[in-house]
Amino acid sequence: MISIKQDLTSAKLCYSTPSKVLGVAIHETANTARGANAAAHARLQKNPGAYGASWNIQVDDKEAIQSYPDKVSTYHAGDGSRGVGRHYVSIEICVNADGNFAKAVDNAAQTAAIVLKRNGLTPSNIKQHNAFSGKNCPTNLRKSGWSAFVKKVNVYFDVLSGGSTKPPADVPAEKPTHKESSIVDYLNSRGMDSSFAARAQLAAKFGIKNYTGTASQNLGLIGRLQSGTAPTKPSKPASKPRGKTVAQMATEVITGKHGTGHAARQKSLKIDSATYAKVRAEVNRRLK
Repeated sequence: MISIKQDLTSAKLCYSTPSKVLGVAIHETANTARGANAAAHARLQKNPGAYGASWNIQVDDKEAIQSYPDKVSTYHAGDGSRGVGRHYVSIEICVNADGNFAKAVDNAAQTAAIVLKRNGLTPSNIKQHNAFSGKNCPTNLRKSGWSAFVKKVNVYFDVLSGGSTKPPADVPAEKPTHKESSIVDYLNSRGMDSSFAARAQLAAKFGIKNYTGTASQNLGLIGRLQSGTAPTKPSKPASKPRGKTVAQMATEVITGKHGTGHAARQKSLKIDSATYAKVRAEVNRRLK
């Protein structure tokens, strides 16, 4: 799990009275300039005259930096001093052109889960900036990928809870639009790896042979992903989870590969109770 770096600002671009935390509000910075990462936005918040808004945490593809404590009400929601937005911890996801947006989204999901957990809340207490002021924010996640983001938050929240807290029921799958022509944009918007190697692996799973990244191959891959077509079964049986090391299985549990709840995870891993106890211990060690 990501660690939230504390780099608190002495600026007072916030409401004077402490806030009762009711949830987490997700934003995107809308700043696509190269270098407009979390560190840059943290520096911006130390100069209150440079910008008329403030937020609690900024996240990019490498780190999460906190500028205002959770209970400090920042100027982020756009619904005024009497609005409910001031009671939400604001998280800004960086969209800088030289960053990996998919990774930034994943880091933001981890950050949101941590903030919710430490404030005694659940993933049902997460909202878009749009919910407070009607602004089209977070723009990319609102366009496509919000459901996947919320699912990520649920998975990470469950990891932090040791499997004792069940996440909300899965959000229904998004309906295919068939309007997106860029496979890279499609994957990034859903928080998935868009590298050529990852696309080649996806293509192979869906029966697209000799993937080279042509337009027709990419359109075919988007169509299969949107329609939910089942991937082609591999010709060779996949290696069984029981052949993996404890460290490998712990990583898979943390990333949500084996679902939620100890019984379900052990069944998915296909290991005995003694081995699962080792995996659980390794997971707990990493998350301390």
